[in-house]
Amino acid sequence: MNKVKATIRKMVNKDPIAVFIGIPGAIIQLLMLVAAVVLTTSENDYAIAMSLLLLRIGMVLLGVLGVIAFGIVLLELYYTFKDE
Repeated sequence: MNKVKATIRKMVNKDPIAVFIGIPGAIIQLLMLVAAVVLTTSENDYAIAMSLLLLRIGMVLLGVLGVIAFGIVLLELYYTFKDE
């Protein structure tokens, strides 16, 4: 367990954007994959509606994460070249 904690700390220290934006993004994409499978295989109208809703929410959340990541990168660029 200590080795796992040390690995996570090392990842966060090395690239926090990848950890705090990438991991939730990957989880959202897995949920969207499940929703897409349910959407294509289900004949129940309620399941199809919930799958479409989950896909729509996942798309919005991925967009928000992308905007946050882009903003962080722009801030890093600004503070990198601010001194010059």
